[in-house]
Amino acid sequence: MFRLKTYWLVFLFYKTIFVISNIITILLFILGISLFPVVCVKTLLLGGYFLKFLDDKSKQRLIFYNNFGLSKMQLFGLSFLIDLIISIFIYFIFF
Repeated sequence: MFRLKTYWLVFLFYKTIFVISNIITILLFILGISLFPVVCVKTLLLGGYFLKFLDDKSKQRLIFYNNFGLSKMQLFGLSFLIDLIISIFIYFIFF
């Protein structure tokens, strides 16, 4: 869990929604929305992405991460943590 490889694998998974997530964050901050509602929107975004992997065909894409010992919940939990850190960083640096 605390190995650098774990976080690198999570970032490889997260990079598919990285751009969309940060564009949404910046747009919401420009519109004057505070940090808590932005975090709620990010939770819904990642939750929708999580629902995508309930299908059996889509679960096969997670086999790569499972082979490294990452469960689906660890993968999405750490992705949310990375997303939250980036959102807070954007909030404090730019707004």
